[in-house]
Amino acid sequence: MPDYWITTHWPSHDAPDSPERNVFYKRGTRKNLPRRGDVVFIYESAYAVIEDEQIASVEKQPQNERETETLPVGRSAIISKVVVANDPRAIQPEDIVRDYGNLEDWMIIPCCKQTKVKPLEKGDLMEILGYARNAPPRFLTLWRIKDEETALELLRKLEEN
Repeated sequence: MPDYWITTHWPSHDAPDSPERNVFYKRGTRKNLPRRGDVVFIYESAYAVIEDEQIASVEKQPQNERETETLPVGRSAIISKVVVANDPRAIQPEDIVRDYGNLEDWMIIPCCKQTKVKPLEKGDLMEILGYARNAPPRFLTLWRIKDEETALELLRKLEEN
């Protein structure tokens, strides 16, 4: 049985099921990471925030080119699920990623089977995870769901949504 994780993506214009939906983590900050076959739910935050400052635009790096992209307001919801396809690796020039000013500090875990789900809003998500509906989702940067029962409840909720 796979492990289940939640990771946060900042708002973007990408579709919930686009191939750019992968797992990212800051180099040297994690002991446990999702493995091949694990399922990861993508939580889209309302805003991108760097060092306590809301960011309105970023540099998008597609295929070795850079372009400025204005960020939309995010959905504050689980918007998709993905399956881990490969081991963690350094971000390559051909990867389509956004640079929030510290791209060289980040790694990528390539994923596949990007699947759009009907958005599950933050309050409902927090309740399923056993937190207050208004709890801040900061801990969801890359968080393993601890027990199978909670993971299955989240899957059921996403399927009925």
